[in-house]
Amino acid sequence: MKNKDMEKNLKIQFIYSLNDPITNEIRYIGKTGNIEDRYKRHLSKCYLDKYDKNTYKSNWIKSLIKIGLKPTINIIQECNIENVNELEIYWINKFKIDGIKLTNLSIGGEFGVDWTGKHHTQESKDKIKKSKEKYRTPVIEYDLSGKILNEYESLMEASDKSGYHIHLISNCCKKKGSYTVGGGKFWRALSETLPSVFRYKNDIFDYVPYNKNIQVNSKKVCKYDLSGHIIKIYDSVRSASQDNVVSKSNLTSCCKRKINKKTGKFIIVKGYTWRYYDETLGNNLI
Repeated sequence: MKNKDMEKNLKIQFIYSLNDPITNEIRYIGKTGNIEDRYKRHLSKCYLDKYDKNTYKSNWIKSLIKIGLKPTINIIQECNIENVNELEIYWINKFKIDGIKLTNLSIGGEFGVDWTGKHHTQESKDKIKKSKEKYRTPVIEYDLSGKILNEYESLMEASDKSGYHIHLISNCCKKKGSYTVGGGKFWRALSETLPSVFRYKNDIFDYVPYNKNIQVNSKKVCKYDLSGHIIKIYDSVRSASQDNVVSKSNLTSCCKRKINKKTGKFIIVKGYTWRYYDETLGNNLI
């Protein structure tokens, strides 16, 4: 259980700052999955001498320690492990553009040694490089009808000038939040309430307004009696759930042929078994 909790926690990442204890000025931006442990490493003499030797950051921290002070650490943003490198790049660049004198030597998501002292694999380096390149890609802002509102040289410029968070714009450009209906793809805008759609310059405008009444990636569901006879076919798990007053999660577990841990047999729901329409029932119902 402990290992599962640790694995779950590693997926939660933080963008943080090290601040001057006297002026509260931000001096360093970093990323981590464990704020407390990362802070201890920053202050560790072994870490400073081995992994962070003679950098602007380590010299600054050592100068504070000599006079009995320590930098403070503050969480700037919570994120997930998939976008932590992108966000680190964003915040470092943003503060540098704002004139903050950071001790960071790179633009973030850096190559080489990470905070555990391990070296990035080539695959990780390629992903980091790709993340950096995305921030230099030109972006176009449209209204919901497809009229061009603004053109930006990069994601960062789009964020700074539009006022929307760079991560939201990036997700919009990557068309995250898409769903498929009847073989056609429909794309959400930045959100249901914002009036802009962002796309990378070489991508086409393909926005269709989000409709909450459309089922997302819906699959038809069959309701069987325990002899294998079809009782009814539903357009989706949601409609089956509403008609039979059962939870969607239980129906989904049954459709996925999950086993009841107590009986060692397939899960049944309200005396019936359920399967997705395009799948065979199989030999064993219960």
